[in-house]
Amino acid sequence: MPSTINGIGTIYYGKKNPVSYQGVCESCGSETMLEDYECTLFFCLVYIPIIPLGRKQIIGYCRGCTRHKAMPLIEWQRIKEDAIDKGLAELAENKGKPEVAMQLLGTLTTFHEQEQATQLAAATQSQFQDDVDVQLGIGAWYENSNHLAKSNRCFDRAYELDPQHPGAIRARGITILQAGKLEEAHVMLAQLAPPSPGYDPTVFFMLGTAYQERHQHEKAIEMFELIQRSSPDWAKDKSFRKAFKKSQKARA
Repeated sequence: MPSTINGIGTIYYGKKNPVSYQGVCESCGSETMLEDYECTLFFCLVYIPIIPLGRKQIIGYCRGCTRHKAMPLIEWQRIKEDAIDKGLAELAENKGKPEVAMQLLGTLTTFHEQEQATQLAAATQSQFQDDVDVQLGIGAWYENSNHLAKSNRCFDRAYELDPQHPGAIRARGITILQAGKLEEAHVMLAQLAPPSPGYDPTVFFMLGTAYQERHQHEKAIEMFELIQRSSPDWAKDKSFRKAFKKSQKARA
């Protein structure tokens, strides 16, 4: 990272091709908006950039702690081109293997090649329309890319293909929950309660907080107690304890 003493040292200057995304900072551990961008490292006097020292690619800049990774831009571009070229070559040789397409989708997303990634997602969704895991994977990708209508279509297709698949039940249930149909979502997601192999405490915390927002604290406590019994370590989380106490207090 650049540093200065009494205005003398190194600084980043300029910001090109910025991309913001939700993620977890590797330094402070916060879930926040991270940013990747190109800039130039300068030697500076009195904080004024004087001598350019090279173009840099900033990776995962955290707005909270300001820490990040940096590497020479030319090296970043070489790594990017090599990774994408390798992925395209593997896809050409393995057109019938969805895992190869999904791996390339991840590579394109990592390097912020959104247009190519969107085209690949659509093609993969169509080619493997009868594959539950592909529909769930593409649906999750669309969801992370904020294409919610497309993600819901994928999740609906996955549920249509296998209504007993834990991932399909989870995706469908959360979609219904987000649509405000709480009781219908509860019925569906209850299939994932322990000892189901698809059990995820996050799902039942979502149900609990949804009931809490509607002031249905008895049902909220039912969800929280399920988590407490089945995931004692997870239940130590501060946000969980705070929500649980809120409903307990409201019920008293």
